[in-house]
Amino acid sequence: MKLSSIAKKMILVMGASSLAMSVIAAVYYRTYDFLPFAAGVFAASGLNAIKVIMLDFAVEKAAGMDNKDSAVNYIRGQYFLRFILSAAVLYFAVTTHFISLWGLAAGLATMYIAGFSMKFLHSDVD
Repeated sequence: MKLSSIAKKMILVMGASSLAMSVIAAVYYRTYDFLPFAAGVFAASGLNAIKVIMLDFAVEKAAGMDNKDSAVNYIRGQYFLRFILSAAVLYFAVTTHFISLWGLAAGLATMYIAGFSMKFLHSDVD
């Protein structure tokens, strides 16, 4: 299966916004102390990219299912799996001192930035 154009654009926007956040952090800190923040941003935006890919595949598969109940249950299972992945990354960030929680929070915002930007970048999205 191929990724939809919306998913590709969302991943591109998430990458660009995480890079911009890391550059801003490097300018703000002016030392290598920005690395934990950047690690958190890239860990969270990487997780968001994986979640967008999973969501794209899940919607495509559920749309092709004949039974409505099995499609609903499949989407719920995929939602729970994405939730578990998010919890695992958060747990890893809390237990590891190399990843900043502020960077992780900023990286999690990249998915929302990408979602809102789709209104301007993709003409088919209402």
